Amino acid sequence: MTTFDHPPRILFLYGSLRERSYSRFLAEEAARIIKEFGAEVKFFDPRELPIYGSVPDNHPKVQELRQLSLWSEGQVWSSPELHGQISGIMKNQIDWIPLSIGAVRPTQGRTLAVMQVDHPKSINDHPKSINDHPNSINDHPKSINDHPKSINDHPNSIYLLHKFSKPHPKPDLLRF
Repeated sequence: MTTFDHPPRILFLYGSLRERSYSRFLAEEAARIIKEFGAEVKFFDPRELPIYGSVPDNHPKVQELRQLSLWSEGQVWSSPELHGQISGIMKNQIDWIPLSIGAVRPTQGRTLAVMQVDHPKSINDHPKSINDHPNSINDHPKSINDHPKSINDHPNSIYLLHKFSKPHPKPDLLRF
């Protein structure tokens, strides 16, 4: 097992430029919790990041993103859900992180957590929500969360809390 002489280094990327961005708020709250567990966190501000391929790789915002990616040992990506996908802002950041620098993959060996934020007036708020259907996947006896090989049981799982104001119910399972 590798030991480090520093706290885990976690980079947060968020996929919205709005002043009241829910994906940024979620990332900030997750960072607050992760810091309480002893991690060092940094954020990349996607404003002023040019569209991928429109400028040379030596652009200052591109270099900033790439340096933060190399600094990190884990990353958390938080994006709004737009048309069933991550936002273009999020995709642009991912595109600028190179697949290789020489023989090194900047993302190789790093832990990644992905969070996606629905619009507050999403389909789940509709009176005829799919979650209210009698055969909803949430009510199915063979729910993915109850499966013996649940993602929540994976040794590298990061538990994200529904209510971030409470301490983590299983702090010994939070791993980086």
